[in-house]
Amino acid sequence: MGRQEPLAATFEEELVPESDQRRGKAFLFLIVSVSAMLFLGLSAWINTIEIPELRDEIGYQRDTIFSLTEEIDTLYQEILTREEKISHLEAQLTPFRVLAVQRYGSNETKALKQIAEDVKELKKGVETSQTRDNL
Repeated sequence: MGRQEPLAATFEEELVPESDQRRGKAFLFLIVSVSAMLFLGLSAWINTIEIPELRDEIGYQRDTIFSLTEEIDTLYQEILTREEKISHLEAQLTPFRVLAVQRYGSNETKALKQIAEDVKELKKGVETSQTRDNL
């Protein structure tokens, strides 16, 4: 017994002539080549459709980001301005806080409300005296 060939190879050689095998391989190569070209062509066609839309969307997003950045800067400046104003008002309120706590106790909120009532009464008294003086 000599060398044994695989059963499938032997079967194929016996049933399918060599020229048909070559044609089958050539046909298979043609199908694979055409499929690859169709796939690549379709991919390129899809890219030509999608890329301009993506560029437009990227441009819109870039404009949106730019405008939002400007808005953030504006709002940040507004916050800084308001913080500065709050600091200024806090500085103006400090003497009244000290006076209110000295006069009306350690609860700052109640003491400030009481001093506000006192200021209203003083204002009323001043307006009343000015009205009498004008008569």
